[in-house]
Amino acid sequence: APVVQVVDEITGEILYTLRIRGFSYQPGVFGEGSYTVHVGEPGTNNMQSLTGLISSSTEEQEKITVTF
Repeated sequence: APVVQVVDEITGEILYTLRIRGFSYQPGVFGEGSYTVHVGEPGTNNMQSLTGLISSSTEEQEKITVTF
């Protein structure tokens, strides 16, 4: 299962890093802002970074698929 890390782009602070169960995950954040989400297996070529993600309410969410 992949690792997901969420980073606040304004402060550079890592909000959390966790290994998810399965292959689907909806990261939550603690406030409005712009975030980077790193997804994959650390230390391998199977790591992707999604930058400039803007927090939104549940009604406005967009599904993003990451494929390795």
